[in-house]
Parts: sequence; C-alpha cells; structure tokens
Amino acid sequence: MAEAKDVAVNVLTSTITTLVIIFLLIPLLKIPVPAVKETETIKEKYYYPYVMPVQLEGDYSTWTEIAGSPITFAHVGQISHAVISEDGKFGVILDDYNYYSALFKIEPPAVISETSNTAIGYSAATSACGSVLGKYTAVFYTSDATNLYIYKNGVLTQTITLDFSLSSGGLWISQSGKYLFAMDSSAKQLHIYKGG
Repeated sequence: MAEAKDVAVNVLTSTITTLVIIFLLIPLLKIPVPAVKETETIKEKYYYPYVMPVQLEGDYSTWTEIAGSPITFAHVGQISHAVISEDGKFGVILDDYNYYSALFKIEPPAVISETSNTAIGYSAATSACGSVLGKYTAVFYTSDATNLYIYKNGVLTQTITLDFSLSSGGLWISQSGKYLFAMDSSAKQLHIYKGG
C-alpha cells in the first residue's frame, strides 16, 4: 500500500509535468495569450491585462459653423450647462437665468423640444468650459464677449469673432472637443461649430 507522502509526490510531479507540457504547447499550437503590462512599485512588480484606453478627445485645429446653424429657440437664451449624448447626435442645454431647458439635434441642427423648469433653477453660468480631459478649452471674457478663444493643450489655437455677444448667452464645448456651442441670447439662437 502506498504511503501518503508517495501519493503527494506523484500528484505534485504529475501537475508540474502537465503545466510544463501546456507551456511548451502554447507556441506550437499558436494559442493566443493575453498581453500584459508591467507596473512596478517600490517593493513589487504587478502584471495585469492591458487594454488600450478609449480615445476621449479628438485632434481638432479649426472649428467652423455647420450648415443649418444657428437654430432658434422659443425660450432658451443662455447656456448654463450642457450635455451631449454619447453618440454625439443630441444635446441638452439648460438656461438657469430663464429657467428653461431644451433638447436639440446637432447635425443637421434642429430644436426637438423646450421645457420650462421654473421650479428647479440651476447654478450660475461660467465663462470658460473644457473637453473631458481638458485638452480643449473655450473662453470668452466679459470685457470682450464677441471673441471666442479656443485653446488646445493650453495654446491659443483659434479666435472666432462673433456677430453677437456671449456675455449673457453662454458657451459650451463637447466632451471630445469636436463641437462648440455659442448662444446668442438676444436672438435666442444657438450657433454650432464643428472641429476639423
């Protein structure tokens, strides 16, 4: 009758032999092995599956107003906050001064709906906004509210001179930096610019 330590040695030897055979067969059978990326800390190294990051921001240098822009709203006159759908087809703007919100289509530009939100209210509008990682920033200054300054990685890339004032209208840039939205509050019109 076999002793317990002999059984343990046989199981261990068999397991090691199986693992060696598997590792030798991987290149021969062309079995895909997940890529790993090495991360080193002061004391230890860690290996983890590496996935390429999603590109969150595009590479744009100029923005031009798209065909069909501007679109005219019945009520919305300022942009306090704005959100773009993940697919980049629709946007929602909030007007905290007039307490309205609106849903619109980006290309071709069209107003879908406007809603009064007088019971809600929103925080104050800002004079600068940026893309999701801050690669693009759009700025206007209250003393110079007809000029829209667009920065890429902190460098002034383009200045757009508007035929209206942004001081009470507002400004927003999409998460990717592809679209700029400038509101002419007196005409209640949203101007949409596309990066290229």
